[in-house]
Amino acid sequence: MNPKEVVVAGRSEVKKIRIDSRRFASIATYDETKNQVIVEVDLHENIKPDQYNVDWKFYLWFFACIVLAHASLFGYAASVVIVNPILANGLALLSIIVFSCVTYSMLSWAVRYTIIIPKLFWEMKKVAPWHGAEHKVIDSYCQNGTTDLESAKLVSPISDYCGGRYAVLLLLIAGALLAVATAFALNDYKIIKIVISSITLATLGMILFHRTTMKCAVHFSRKLQKYWTIKEPGEKELWTAHCAIVELVKTETAYHNDLMNFKKYSITYNRSS
Repeated sequence: MNPKEVVVAGRSEVKKIRIDSRRFASIATYDETKNQVIVEVDLHENIKPDQYNVDWKFYLWFFACIVLAHASLFGYAASVVIVNPILANGLALLSIIVFSCVTYSMLSWAVRYTIIIPKLFWEMKKVAPWHGAEHKVIDSYCQNGTTDLESAKLVSPISDYCGGRYAVLLLLIAGALLAVATAFALNDYKIIKIVISSITLATLGMILFHRTTMKCAVHFSRKLQKYWTIKEPGEKELWTAHCAIVELVKTETAYHNDLMNFKKYSITYNRSS
């Protein structure tokens, strides 16, 4: 099996690391009192809804906001060149209403989360070593084809495949929307035209030169990891991640073509062993 086709995702929390293949999820939980790691492996569809579902709902909402915002901007731009005054005014009014609703929705979300930013920074600092451990074992397996713990120790915790590279793009899009909202608030038609034109050209550029765009996103993601979301893991964090990927690879190897006989299982690793 190609290692890069086996491991497709990972998620880290304090004392919990989840690593996914396309069909299985391996969730390792560290028990500090007993110095143990408990690993549960199951099919994706059998796992109770967790943060992944919340994430996908958020991404769907965010994507819908982006599409509606761009549609409203193009609608407003089109209304300027339409000759029929009724159609032009109607399209302009509809575009402003849609954009206002989208902006209100996104700003409400931004304000709500801005309030908890100090808590978010603190939480990310606590999760950082666990996040780093997740990266090390996944990258070690993908690069070297092994789940060996000693091999994982030699790998950098900063990964080019971290989901943070998409977060960077989302932040850029949010910033563009904020710029347009500011232009509307200033009620300056020239600024609105400049901002809309800039966003349109930037969007086309990002699509046409998507490889360069992703390289830039990866560069900023590495900086984000280095200074905020990632920390060199200790033994307990790395061991927890190691247990998770070991069981995932075992399960993929054993049940790759035999899903019907797979049953959810749990195994406990003792630190002393």
